[in-house]
Amino acid sequence: AARDSAEIQTLRALALDRLDRPADAEARAALELHPTHADARLALAGFARRRGALDDAAEHYATAAAWAPLDVRAWLNLGWVHADRKQWALSRDAYARAEGTAGADLMARDLALMGQAEAHYRLGDLDAARVIGDTLRTRERPLPRLASLMGRLHLAADELDMALGALRAAVQIDPNDAEARAALTEAERRAAGR
Repeated sequence: AARDSAEIQTLRALALDRLDRPADAEARAALELHPTHADARLALAGFARRRGALDDAAEHYATAAAWAPLDVRAWLNLGWVHADRKQWALSRDAYARAEGTAGADLMARDLALMGQAEAHYRLGDLDAARVIGDTLRTRERPLPRLASLMGRLHLAADELDMALGALRAAVQIDPNDAEARAALTEAERRAAGR
């Protein structure tokens, strides 16, 4: 009964959140009923992340991952929040755990690989980032952010023609991708100087 009540409280919290109403109290009530309820912890983490409380979100996601180590959602979200905090080694490690728990969920696996590639890039391990990026390029439906990453990798390797192609595609996919736009500007500047 307590578990069912925790699940009901968690569902209530998620419903309130979708209505843009404060929902932390319901998620906390669910944790009082069932202290290791991973869904309630994930809900609290999501609420904290949307408020910009990244440290709180990271703590909640890490707790959820510890309670439910096979829950790919906890590991993916922990990777994202560490990336938001620019903690790239922690992000890479969380994404590696997500990849290991993705099972047959190909989208979760690809998201975990993309996160690892981005973290490797940010940590300066361009070879590891490129290996993962090349793997992801073989997918039937590559992830939208892949063009941006591959363009930045090509630019870092001074492969200007490949960088220009990938970065133009990235900006077309997402005109608001500031990193891709800045990298495209840099690639065009370098190409004009050849």
